[in-house]
Amino acid sequence: MPPTLTASSASSNHVMASGSALRPWEIRMSDGVRLTLERRGDPAGPRVFFCHGAGLASRCFENFLDQLAATHDVFSLDLRGHGWNASKGGSRFDIERARRDFDEIAQAISQRHGSKPLHGVFHSVSAALALWSQADAAPFSSLVLYEPALPPPPGEQNALFEHARFRAPLTTRRRRAFYESVEDLQTSLAGNLASRLPPNAARALSAGLLRPAADGGYELCCSPEIEASTYEGIRDIDIWSKLVNIDIPVLVLCGRPRGLPEYTSELSPRIADFAKFDLMILDGLDHQGWIAQPQRLARMTATFIGTLDASSSPAAEACSQS
Repeated sequence: MPPTLTASSASSNHVMASGSALRPWEIRMSDGVRLTLERRGDPAGPRVFFCHGAGLASRCFENFLDQLAATHDVFSLDLRGHGWNASKGGSRFDIERARRDFDEIAQAISQRHGSKPLHGVFHSVSAALALWSQADAAPFSSLVLYEPALPPPPGEQNALFEHARFRAPLTTRRRRAFYESVEDLQTSLAGNLASRLPPNAARALSAGLLRPAADGGYELCCSPEIEASTYEGIRDIDIWSKLVNIDIPVLVLCGRPRGLPEYTSELSPRIADFAKFDLMILDGLDHQGWIAQPQRLARMTATFIGTLDASSSPAAEACSQS
C-alpha cells in the first residue's frame, strides 16, 4: 500500500508554540500507521525535509526551523515514538521501519505537492537513517547532516563508541518520564544534554521535549524506553558499506566541543573523508549545535542548498563565509 498524505486538524500537544505558521499533515504509511508531518515556510522556496535525533522532537529545533522557513518550504517529521508521533510505533524503536518512513514520506510529499528537488536536513540518528535511505532509494537531491550517529566501521574497536553504546541506553532508562514544569526538566538536563547550551536554548530544548500529562504536570514526548531502544537499534547496523552508493552533494556539520571529546564529533570528519562529502567543523559547539546557534546554522544550511554546483563542490567554502 503506497503512503498517502492528507490534511490533519491535529493541534499541538507540545509545550512550545511555533514562531511560524504550521500546517500539520497526516501520512498513512504502508504498514497502516498514520504519522504527522509539519509544514512551514515559503511554498515557492527550496523544499526541505527535516528530522531530529534520538529522544528529541522537531519542536526542540523550532528556532532553527523558523529561520530556515523564512526562505524555504520546510517539512519536519518526528520519528515514531517521538514528538507528534509519540504514540506511534510500539514499545521499541524499529530502525528498519524508520528508514522506510523516510522513503515513503519523500514519495508522499512529491505526490501531493508535485515533483521538486527535496533537500534533506538531518540530525544525529536521523542523519544516519538518511544516509541509509539515500543509498537504497535516493529520495534526496542533497543532504545536510549534523553529526551522523553511525557506529564505527565494521570490525573497528572504538573506545568512545563502546563507552557510549552501553552508557546511553543505561542512563536514558534511569531518566524520569514525568516533570512538574519545563524548569524542572531543564534543571535535570543541566549536567548532561543541556550542559553546554545558553539558558534560552536550554529552555527551548526542554520545552520541546515535553507535553502535558493526563494527570497534570508534563511528560516526555519520547519515553525513556523508546529513546534507549533507538540507541540500541542504530549501533549494530552497517551503513559504511552503503556510502559508496551516494552520489549527491552532502555537507557534514560537526562540533568541536571544549572539554571531553564526543563520539559523533570525532567520527563525523572520518565519514566525510571516507565518502568524499563536504565538511564544516564548528569550534565550541557540541552535538546540539542546531539548538545552540540556530541562526548561524540556518544560514549555513541555506547557503549550501543555494550554491550547489554539479560540476564542482564549492558549497562548503561558501558556507564558511556565513
